Amino acid sequence: MRRGIWPAMLSGTLGVLILALVGNGQERLGLAGRGDSLRLALLRSPEVRRELKLTDEQIERITRLEAESKQTKKQFDSATKGEKGKPRAKLEDPNLTDAQRQAILAREAQLDGFEQQTDARLDAVLTARQRTRLSQIALRVQGPSAFLTPEVIEKLGIQPEQLQAIREVLGVMKGQQDQYKEAQKRSSELARAGGEFALEKVRKDQEKSQGRAFMYKLGQQAMPEIGRILSRHQRELYNHMIGPPFELGKLTGRDGEPLLDESANLAAWLLKQPAIHDELKLTTAQRNDLANGKSAGSVLDARQRSRLNQIALQAEGLSALARPDVIRALRLDDEQLQQIQGILGGLMDESRRLRDQLKAEPPDPAAAGLDPAVAKEQARERMRAGSTQLREDVTRRVAAVLTRRQSEAFQRLLGEPFDFRKLRSEPGAAAAPPR
Repeated sequence: MRRGIWPAMLSGTLGVLILALVGNGQERLGLAGRGDSLRLALLRSPEVRRELKLTDEQIERITRLEAESKQTKKQFDSATKGEKGKPRAKLEDPNLTDAQRQAILAREAQLDGFEQQTDARLDAVLTARQRTRLSQIALRVQGPSAFLTPEVIEKLGIQPEQLQAIREVLGVMKGQQDQYKEAQKRSSELARAGGEFALEKVRKDQEKSQGRAFMYKLGQQAMPEIGRILSRHQRELYNHMIGPPFELGKLTGRDGEPLLDESANLAAWLLKQPAIHDELKLTTAQRNDLANGKSAGSVLDARQRSRLNQIALQAEGLSALARPDVIRALRLDDEQLQQIQGILGGLMDESRRLRDQLKAEPPDPAAAGLDPAVAKEQARERMRAGSTQLREDVTRRVAAVLTRRQSEAFQRLLGEPFDFRKLRSEPGAAAAPPR
């Protein structure tokens, strides 16, 4: 059996013990970190605003509150940031000194205080009914991790042996979460090293959406297990706490994009670009259907779907060679997979060294008489040039591993080259370097 080069990204509940996130209570579907109000973050979604029936005045006040909260958190982060280039120490680090541990606890206490202050100000904007409903939705988003919070433990009367059993369930889910994050990290590094340099932000956005969808799935798996740990009375109390059904899968951001979209991919993003519309020769009716939210599968014909997939594969660059479907299509054997794995691993290492090298001696814009923006763009150009050279070298090495028939099959998968420079002139489109 053939296996992918890197770990693949993974694509009934009791009553309404539903849909949620596994984690430490702070990740909360990636909507809010420590110090951020989850309830305020949820109000970015039009679905939540409609559920609460917010007035225009309330939305305006909430928007101001969010901007002020963000600024306060930014100032605090800036004032308490550690040494540049080093990640913040975490409580689980066994090498922490007592002083470091106390400093982390003090910082977390301040962040919790910010969240409480924001929630108090938000309560002043909402009616009693709106506050209750928003808290119910927030509890649903917290999902399994909510059972570790003092509020839920107290209200449900969770006993120590139940709490230990719940922790064990969450521990298993946390292990799966960590494995997924590691696989996603490696995939991201490979895409950044071997794909279109300027599509990096698009990839980050799709990874966030896919990550939230995966956490959502983990929560679905955990909730029935936790339901079996609770008594019937405790389940009934929890059902009352989360209130009437609210489908988290329908949550969207302000841009209307789903927050939990496992299918988020480059093809979906590319299909929004006018240059791609021209390349696919979309009719006016097809453009209108896509603009009105119809799925690409129902709008595009077979030829158009095939061409879109080819362009998306081109945009992935060398990272496409780690895709299971590409591996199957090329019929790579184990020896070839091992060789390609080593080549792509080397590409990631060289790409990291290139980035570190460019960061090691940053130019002084003032000394060079350059505008900072110009200096930044020059640094990006050096990175693009270095990355292009790396990709060309690795492409030659990979080509030497493939048979003639496999090389021809790969070229058929890619199709005619698409000029990604066409995306540069479009407002809001990500600029892509020449291929």
